[in-house]
Amino acid sequence: MRHILPMSLVVLVIFQTGCARDEATAPQPVGPTTQVVGSSTVASGIAFWSTAGGTGIFVMAADGSERTRLTGPGAFDFDPSFSPDGRQIAFSRWLAGELQLAEILVMAADGSGVTRITNNDYPDEQPTWSPDGRQIALVSRQDNNWDIYVINADGSARTRLTDHPGRDQNPKWSPDGQKIAFWSDRDGNLDVYVMNTDGSALTRLTTDPGVDVEPTWSPDGRRIAFSSGRDGNSEIYVMGADGSAPTRLTNNPASDGTPSWSPTGRIAFTSNRDGNFEIYVMNADGSAPTRLTNHPSSDADPSWGPWLDQTPPQLTLPNDFGVSPQRWFGALAGYIGNVSATDDLDPQPDIACTPPSPSVFPIGTTQVQCTATDEAGNSSTGTFALTVRNQYQELAFDVANLEAVINNPGSAGSERVKEVLAKVQAARTEFARTPTDRLAALGHLQSATENLYLALEEGEISAFGFDVHVRRFAGNARLTADQAIAEAKARGGNAAAIADAESALAKGDEKRAARLFTDAVAQYRKACKSATDA
Repeated sequence: MRHILPMSLVVLVIFQTGCARDEATAPQPVGPTTQVVGSSTVASGIAFWSTAGGTGIFVMAADGSERTRLTGPGAFDFDPSFSPDGRQIAFSRWLAGELQLAEILVMAADGSGVTRITNNDYPDEQPTWSPDGRQIALVSRQDNNWDIYVINADGSARTRLTDHPGRDQNPKWSPDGQKIAFWSDRDGNLDVYVMNTDGSALTRLTTDPGVDVEPTWSPDGRRIAFSSGRDGNSEIYVMGADGSAPTRLTNNPASDGTPSWSPTGRIAFTSNRDGNFEIYVMNADGSAPTRLTNHPSSDADPSWGPWLDQTPPQLTLPNDFGVSPQRWFGALAGYIGNVSATDDLDPQPDIACTPPSPSVFPIGTTQVQCTATDEAGNSSTGTFALTVRNQYQELAFDVANLEAVINNPGSAGSERVKEVLAKVQAARTEFARTPTDRLAALGHLQSATENLYLALEEGEISAFGFDVHVRRFAGNARLTADQAIAEAKARGGNAAAIADAESALAKGDEKRAARLFTDAVAQYRKACKSATDA
């Protein structure tokens, strides 16, 4: 019935359908429980098709346990293919009453959400996903001849890759997404070919007179396993990706075919060596063949799923930190360079933080929450605190640094610096009051600025230290005036007084730009008084 494989394997499988035990009413597992491997990934299992209770798609764990029906009974489904992320399975379905017509469907890996993505009056079969999961290659008899096409994962943008009177079948993407291997009889014999994903650079890889079909790439893309009848019956071979050094892996009088590589380099295949078509697995050198299915029905065409990432990204966040206020309402602050995430499988997990960076943060402490999400949907969340300091907190920096200057054993003298420190501490005391006595605080800051100039002249503080502190004093004074003006406007204060306050604030900015910091603080104090009286 099926033209996909020219060997007896599939024909015998289908003919055995009528002898299969009916499992339609048997209890079915909800889904496969995957085996944990290491600390970050699990094997997604193996999809296959079976004639048990009607031909349908099944999945099982990598060791053959937890056999689970995903489709049917009542349909004829075949050609399962796991998506690269392990979340979906594409497959072919013969349409009821139309045995010469098949279409491509996609479903979730648990069998839910079955969606038909091709809908044509000619058969489409053998879907296989691109490594990025965006496209699906397939074979189609669109022009009354079997050729290879590619579509988007939703069925759109159909593009023909081959156009030859011969049969082109069984496309498989290379792991790097650059090549597609397939088999064809275009040269009068069934052989394995490879081409670029746009159909160019077609190259014949096998030339043996025997039948060479069903190519499939190793996980590293360096080898291709395939089925061959070159030694008298169907066996599994492996060769280099360039067709070199073909090596026989199985040696059994029965038929072995449909190889599929595991993520770790083992090979699953179909064989009737025990009298019934079942799925086996072996090492990449052909050793240790192990039967995975043992069922009166025929099980065939394994598709080994990818590793599934089950570990969330490692999120790296900054320690809690503070920034200086810029306006009465807070500061524009950023942190994005200090937030990162790493993941075992995803090189660039998505990171989303709230509030985003940069954002305007209010004065006070805001908890920033960040979530890193990898391609598999695993996420990790963490928080850190970003504080926009108020005047009291800002002056703590100055107190600590001034005390360090005073306590420096190499200091030539510190009397002026001590006076600056006393004024800063007095300003902090005023800012700590409820309500804050802003005018008194700004008076102390003005005096601290004057003494800081004297400390610079007398060599008690370096030019750098002076510049840092004097700018901070002026900034604190400006913030205080800015807040007072904002409050005056909010309460509907006297418009003329508010205008005077804004004028004094602007003059203070001019003085600060000219490095006349004592005058700048005096202007900010004037602005604060006008706003307070408004």
